[in-house]
Amino acid sequence: MTEIQSDRLVLRQIREDEFACLVAEIGDWEVAKWLARVPHPYTTRDAQSWLNTQSSEFSELNIFKDKILIGGVGLTPSKCDNRFELGYWLGQSHWGQGYATEAAQGLLAHARDQWQVSKVKASFMKGNHASAKVLEKLGFHAVGQGELFCLARNETVPCTLLELDMD
Repeated sequence: MTEIQSDRLVLRQIREDEFACLVAEIGDWEVAKWLARVPHPYTTRDAQSWLNTQSSEFSELNIFKDKILIGGVGLTPSKCDNRFELGYWLGQSHWGQGYATEAAQGLLAHARDQWQVSKVKASFMKGNHASAKVLEKLGFHAVGQGELFCLARNETVPCTLLELDMD
């Protein structure tokens, strides 16, 4: 199991005994409305289904600060090209403290050094200025506009598409 440590955070897979915290954090509407593949309301059954679909190498990791779950970050293989897609989220009470940037930096460095990942893509929904700032700090650059389906909102929303070359 992959575990990545940064100055303030530990990235690792979640355990079943931590599902209640996951459900509370990601189940918050203010969090879920910015995520493409997260239903709302989010239940323990959703958490179990999500955990069962995770691969051992490229998977979603959860973000822990002082052993408390505060969010998630992941790199998943894209189905339409040979790049990986970065995704992340934080519980609302942890916004604005640099945790998303720190967690993503740790995962991207690990992916580059251990998995030889060289190109990564990401996107953020229109209006999600905080996510735009995180991706800018990470060195992503915009490559266009698109749309994605937001499960929590049950609608297609406009988004900005970005890329990062890690070579």
